[in-house]
Amino acid sequence: MKILLIIKYLCTGLFFINFIFCKKKVDIFEKEINNYWIKNWQTYSTIHDSKSFDDYPLKSIRIKYQPTLYTINSTLLLYSSIHVDFSENFYSYFKNYFFLGSKYNTPKNSSLIRNQSKFSINKKDEYLSGIGFKNTWFQVQFGRDFENWGSGNNIQLALSSNSAPYEYLSMYSNYGNIRVKYIHGFLEAKSDSTNRYLTGRAFEWTNKKSIIFSLSEIVVYSGKNRQLDIGYLNPLSSHLEVELNNRLNLNGDSYANAVWQFSYDQIIKDKFRVSLNFLFDEFVIDKVERINGKEHGKAYSYQISYLKILSKNSKLTIQAQSIHVGTPTFRHGRGENNFVHADNPLGWGEGSDTQEDMIGFIYSKLRRLSFSFFIGEIRYGEETILNRPYEGYKDYLMDVFPSGIVGSYKYIQNDIDIFTNYNSSIYFCTTIYKKNQLELKSSSFIGMKFFF
Repeated sequence: MKILLIIKYLCTGLFFINFIFCKKKVDIFEKEINNYWIKNWQTYSTIHDSKSFDDYPLKSIRIKYQPTLYTINSTLLLYSSIHVDFSENFYSYFKNYFFLGSKYNTPKNSSLIRNQSKFSINKKDEYLSGIGFKNTWFQVQFGRDFENWGSGNNIQLALSSNSAPYEYLSMYSNYGNIRVKYIHGFLEAKSDSTNRYLTGRAFEWTNKKSIIFSLSEIVVYSGKNRQLDIGYLNPLSSHLEVELNNRLNLNGDSYANAVWQFSYDQIIKDKFRVSLNFLFDEFVIDKVERINGKEHGKAYSYQISYLKILSKNSKLTIQAQSIHVGTPTFRHGRGENNFVHADNPLGWGEGSDTQEDMIGFIYSKLRRLSFSFFIGEIRYGEETILNRPYEGYKDYLMDVFPSGIVGSYKYIQNDIDIFTNYNSSIYFCTTIYKKNQLELKSSSFIGMKFFF
């Protein structure tokens, strides 16, 4: 803990040094404006965040420090990112959230604020870090971070950046049109000595122009005093193969939970973008089980965007999306194998037994302003994993979706960023929402962002 405190204060000191002496302008408009459109299809991936590939090659040691200061109502947040390249191939990074004042918390059942805002400060942990090796086609990294697998923006299903960070090893290879990735890490240890782990493998193909798709398998496994399972160390092995052949350190089908995901992304005539994710948790093949009413455990999400260039310096993006996560999806007969970490989902922020539909637009004008407006509804059932993060799901019998007494969250949200210069902006966020049958309520905040 003392080491983390030292790093926090060091980041704060570096921020003020940078504030006083830095003269280089940073075009934050370019950082903000491309959230919903892919700028470089050559490097875009549905399974990998390059971390440092964009800076390759490098011939000497370099330290890159990027501070960002947020003010939100009565809260002051300093976000610091330190990236160190030791040579052409070795690197490390550290990202820190340093709060001055009370933390700003967003309400539950509001992916609207948590996922759609241009910034997110509702973090359960205040730092991310990693160290790794890279070259033009291969990267291996160990650190404390999270994965974000799937196409589209904020519609990822099994693994997303909404998760609390975890310690894991990742290996990624880029063979041109084909890419592969493997991860294996430790999630947490429960009070009853149950250890929980995460592993995954993915294959991706792209034409580097307009089409990309990927297939992935992600597994959560656990057990009392269970050690890292060498049965999952082979990147080419599948969960079904190692489980059915009793190659795990705990035999049987009660100690691991796997999902399989297909993702697809396409740009059509530089105007339309279609993003799709489809996931199976439990696939019912047996005809007798189907007759008895057993259903697939599944989820899907899609997003359709249309880009309209209004002028040389302004554009309008119209977007519609839908996310559907089934009642039993991401849950298991043993709750320790649910797709959660630190009491929250590993993937989509609204968990399971949930559906969201949303439509809206983003207007942006170069180095002047960005304005977004979204309207939507979230419907969730009694069996949502948000309320039962470590509770097992007993059967996959078909039932009403969402389950039990259905709750709803209808909302309208708009964000406004006014760019005062290359390095700062003033932002406003206003939300009008209605939960279930209660009266309309609203929330808003105002703040400033400073990039250096």
